[in-house]
Formats: sequence, C-alpha cells, structure tokens
Amino acid sequence: MPSLYLLLVVAATLWSASGILAIARIRRRAYRDARPDTPVSILKPLCGVDEDLEANLETFFRQTHPRYELIFGVEGRDDPAIAIVERLRQRFPDVEARLVIHEGTSGLN
Repeated sequence: MPSLYLLLVVAATLWSASGILAIARIRRRAYRDARPDTPVSILKPLCGVDEDLEANLETFFRQTHPRYELIFGVEGRDDPAIAIVERLRQRFPDVEARLVIHEGTSGLN
C-alpha cells in the first residue's frame, strides 16, 4: 500500500512540474515576442472631479512607454473633468490624447 501512495505522489509531482514548465515556456515566448514599440491604448472613463484628479491624470501623460495613446471618456459636455483633461492636453502636446464625449444614458462600445 505505501508504494501506491508513493506512486501517486510522484505522479502528482510530475504533473504539477509539467504544468509549471508549460506556463514558464508560454510566458517566455510571450515576453520574447513582445516588442517595446508596440502601441498601447489607455482608456480612462471619467465622471466629475475630485481634489486629486489633475495630479492623478498627469501620471497618465508621463508614461515611459515609447508609444501610447490616452483616451478619456466622459458622459456629457457639462462634466467638469473636461476642463482638466483639456488643460493637461495643452501642457503635454506631444502626448497623443483624445477626449470622447458621449451624450446619452447607454455607454458606447
């Protein structure tokens, strides 16, 4: 009976090890195939303003990735976050940043 338990433990260990190796191989391949110049889109929904909003959004404009775009979304032209986004867009003219204003109650995809 102890040899059966030993066999089951060895089988479970080998099965777990093969899974870990497969995950490592996939991660290594994904890392190798990733190119640093691949563009990244950052989507940021906004609604209203809090006291730290401008400082928080500024961190999006200071990304170190070589190619990225910022897409800010608000619902309605009267959202006070629009003024902050526009101010940051003027301060960081080299950053590709857009503001999407959606009028209505249902969100867009």
